[in-house]
Amino acid sequence: MYEQALILLATGRREQATETYGRLLAEHPEFARDRELTLEFADAQLAAGEYVDALAAYRALAAATADAQYRRTVEIRAARALALEGRTAEALDAYGRVLAGTVPDSLAAEIEVERGAILESRGEWDAAEEAYLRVAELAPGTPTASQATLHRGRIVWKVDGDREAALDVLLDAFIHSPASAWGDSARNESRAVARLLHYERIADGEVPVPQIEGEGLARSTAMYRLAEEVLEVEHDREAAAELFWQLAERFPESPWRPFAMLASGKLLADGEESIGTGVARMLTLIERYPDHQASDSARREMGFDVPARPGDFYASDPTLMVLTRVLPEAGDPMLDIEDQMNRYGARGQSSRARLRGASRDMEVERERGQAETPQEQPQAPPQQGDPKI
Repeated sequence: MYEQALILLATGRREQATETYGRLLAEHPEFARDRELTLEFADAQLAAGEYVDALAAYRALAAATADAQYRRTVEIRAARALALEGRTAEALDAYGRVLAGTVPDSLAAEIEVERGAILESRGEWDAAEEAYLRVAELAPGTPTASQATLHRGRIVWKVDGDREAALDVLLDAFIHSPASAWGDSARNESRAVARLLHYERIADGEVPVPQIEGEGLARSTAMYRLAEEVLEVEHDREAAAELFWQLAERFPESPWRPFAMLASGKLLADGEESIGTGVARMLTLIERYPDHQASDSARREMGFDVPARPGDFYASDPTLMVLTRVLPEAGDPMLDIEDQMNRYGARGQSSRARLRGASRDMEVERERGQAETPQEQPQAPPQQGDPKI
């Protein structure tokens, strides 16, 4: 009967499952005294979305036991049920009561990760960061610490908007547990942030650039690439649109200017609140560059007639292709993590050598992959129908 109740619950027949389980307890009272089976069924109810029933069972179990460790286990599951039900304030209180007792550091770290996720969902970013920071202090060098630090890095990056600090935090997340899935995500995201910072520094004049008819050409190219990265990596359409428009204002002689004006206009025209600004920017583009391929794309976007053009009119501009090739390459932050390698149990010589070896192995693997696959081509300016913008 117990197995039948579990199957009914797993297949979505929740009322029948509850009825079957109730009949089981009525016909076999001794079954109710088996705490593990009762807990297992409550867990199954939680997994099936029966949060109220699961929570009631957890609370009954907690009240009926004098075993502090067992009661703590049940209270943690009750807190999870509350969180899943959307009762986040009660869930935070429940986790707080557990943490107020004597809890092993490893378990406290797991609880803080769950608290951090709840605080994130409530938009309490500072409190979430504090919870994630405690995890790194409680269980350094573990996948749990890597997970928490990765989430903290994302807050610093995408909420606080501090890319410099976010890169340091993401590298910390990798060092906590390089071989874990969280460490892998931290590695990929740290590289993305490093690219953003690289293009931002070139555009702002902090990095030397090749002298090609004035450094403004290289800097405007970097700014165009920065706007593309903001759109692709940070998924911030408004920020990307403003970067494209800043390019048009800062570098009036840049060959990227009309394409940047087009990109800015199209991105804003896709938003309900910014459509007027987007249309105005595309009209400005047409007025200033009436016989440019970007203007024709703007005309099509707004449903205007497009003048007849010769067959090679929409060919890519070779100047732009050259500009993308001459930009300094972004460095890989994974090759410059010596400071972090001395943390989280890697203080011994063997540990440092292991981490250095892991870093070198990943770099060799990356280079081998580049050699075996076609090299990424420099990005040409957006053409008509280009789905990227």
